[in-house]
Amino acid sequence: GGVYHASDLANSNILFGNPAATAQQPAVNIGGSTMIKLYPNPVENDQFTVRFTNLAPGDYSLQLTDQLGQQLLLKKFTIMSGSHAENVRLQHDMAKGVYMIRVTNLQDQQVFIEKLMVTKLK
Repeated sequence: GGVYHASDLANSNILFGNPAATAQQPAVNIGGSTMIKLYPNPVENDQFTVRFTNLAPGDYSLQLTDQLGQQLLLKKFTIMSGSHAENVRLQHDMAKGVYMIRVTNLQDQQVFIEKLMVTKLK
């Protein structure tokens, strides 16, 4: 806490947060992380893989949504340690287009988000 001036609030000069707490949270990625890789992208068959490296062990969920935010797929998985690869199979009737992949931990904290392009399915 402390004394805040209206000008600080108006100019967004105040940063709220607890640095000690953020150090323990999983790495947050907005695409391009070396810890989490999505491939192949674009998807040309009916499946893709998400590879996790050095992510904290635990339970996670992978969500596939369309551009309107509607959930098309939800897959839960557990990372034991080290490296983990999760294969995801798409529905054969899925339309070509751009989708979002989100990975969250059990505390519903977003760990990874990336666009997935679907160009054709078998």
